Amino acid sequence: MFSKFSYEQLPLASIDLDSQNPRLVGDADFTSETEIVDYLFEHEALADLISKIVAEGKNRGAEQPYVIKAKSKNRYIVIEGNRRVASYKLLTGELTAPAEYADKVPDISDEFADTLRVVDVTIAPSRSSLDKIVARAHFGRGEKERWKYLGNRQAIYKRWKDGEKLLSLSRTFEISKSDVRDYLIEYLIYLEALKLDWTPSEREKLTDPKLQFNPPIRFLQTSGHRSAIGMTIDRTNVSVDFKDSESKSKFKHLIWKMLLDEDANVKATSDWDAVFSDYQSNDEAGEEEGGQSSDSGNEASDENGQDKEGDDPSEDSKSKYSPKKYALFEYDVTIKSGLLEQLMYEAGRLSANSYPASATSLLRSVVEALLKHIIDENDANKNDVQLSLEKSLDLCLSNAVQLSKPDKKILKNFKKDHLDYLNLGVHGNVIPHRDRTLAARNSIDPFVKKHI
Repeated sequence: MFSKFSYEQLPLASIDLDSQNPRLVGDADFTSETEIVDYLFEHEALADLISKIVAEGKNRGAEQPYVIKAKSKNRYIVIEGNRRVASYKLLTGELTAPAEYADKVPDISDEFADTLRVVDVTIAPSRSSLDKIVARAHFGRGEKERWKYLGNRQAIYKRWKDGEKLLSLSRTFEISKSDVRDYLIEYLIYLEALKLDWTPSEREKLTDPKLQFNPPIRFLQTSGHRSAIGMTIDRTNVSVDFKDSESKSKFKHLIWKMLLDEDANVKATSDWDAVFSDYQSNDEAGEEEGGQSSDSGNEASDENGQDKEGDDPSEDSKSKYSPKKYALFEYDVTIKSGLLEQLMYEAGRLSANSYPASATSLLRSVVEALLKHIIDENDANKNDVQLSLEKSLDLCLSNAVQLSKPDKKILKNFKKDHLDYLNLGVHGNVIPHRDRTLAARNSIDPFVKKHI
């Protein structure tokens, strides 16, 4: 097996990091060593390894990276040992650490740097010749750190995607063909989750390599749950499919409840009602938005769509109103603002499910009006400049406005995750979507509830 392997010393500068490293989990493509290093810092404790190398030295006997020849002449790709090679590159200055991790790379002596610029390696004849070595080291039977839940499945998926047969994968990873199918299907389900529309912070959680994706997988394995969602799994052809858009909406709800909603008290063994009791189908929402009933009270309108007499939001009838599902807010206005009273009155009546474009515009107006009120209360707009939503957010995040740290954290996350969507939706550049609008609402809801 090892007759075509060779042991050599190579210049560090000739070795490239591997963009196909199974540690790099998710649907993003890594196109530069800088991106890989950033990921290793954030998710794979690269700073700890750098500290260990600085404290203990190179330790030639403990680590000897496996490399293969690259297509370019005199270039190599490290297959096993990416973190170590990345550490050497950072310590010698061949790579620069991202700004937030710059203090994790200490200065070292020229003599020590010179020892890192020459690397003892094992040159393998091909990537496939290292499959079993790497799999044994990280797939649960070796002495090295195991690939995590997603890393295991991604490693198999990428080989299968490149055309490798199930039997070959079974031999390489030393698991049964049935287990190979299970791993592939689980990863395909994960990829389907990534295709859904998430906020940046939600996507960040879903692409964390430490994510344990098995709770929704186990829930889907319970009899009847897949068919109730509308998901079909073809084990023969290894594929995952959904019946329609409603099925994908249910699937997204499952992922949200199991992995993203910190307040949800559900787990893999929860029954259907525990997970979906608060789910409303698009059809049900449409029925809810249908014609007015004879006892609809405040919601009655004339044939021209105008509110009938007695439907004035300034009257006491407003307090008798029962908010719709998918309404933006349902809080009483305690501050003195006629504008916010009108906006919040409408926010309790309008369904983001049936009218996502209107809800997007209304949400933006509520947030902007509330922030401007807070700015006026703090006398923070001393130059009396015209304030947009973005400028209002920036001013409220500054020291000019007295808000608590939790309040400013909410505003900071709202700006990062939702401001662009609201602006694009209001100005006709994207098609507003219920889930994105409600995600924006959920982000700012605690702030609105506190200050309205």
